[in-house]
Amino acid sequence: MYQQLFLLLNKFPGDLAKFRLALTLIIAHQRLRDAPVPVNDDLSAFHRQLRRTADQVIAANNDVKRRRYFTQLLEELDIYQEKLRTWDAPPQVTEPVRWLVGMLNKYQNALTDN
Repeated sequence: MYQQLFLLLNKFPGDLAKFRLALTLIIAHQRLRDAPVPVNDDLSAFHRQLRRTADQVIAANNDVKRRRYFTQLLEELDIYQEKLRTWDAPPQVTEPVRWLVGMLNKYQNALTDN
């Protein structure tokens, strides 16, 4: 985590708002990484899809594409939340995902505009 923080400081020098947002997303990632996600083929396949879409957001070479992939990611995260409910995931999983989706919606412009 310290390495990620150092990279953020270098990437956003003087931009405290983006630094805070990035730090918040790192914390969300840590919470989700340790969450007891139910293990099954349906969720595993959807995890791969989420990763592919997130990679497309990162790799997008302009704001229009980034926004399009980001919108797709938010839609997929909504589906993922429904799948978690279907598979009776515990609150240790559903709450961090709900919180992450809220953060991504709230800061969508900061994350998609260059």
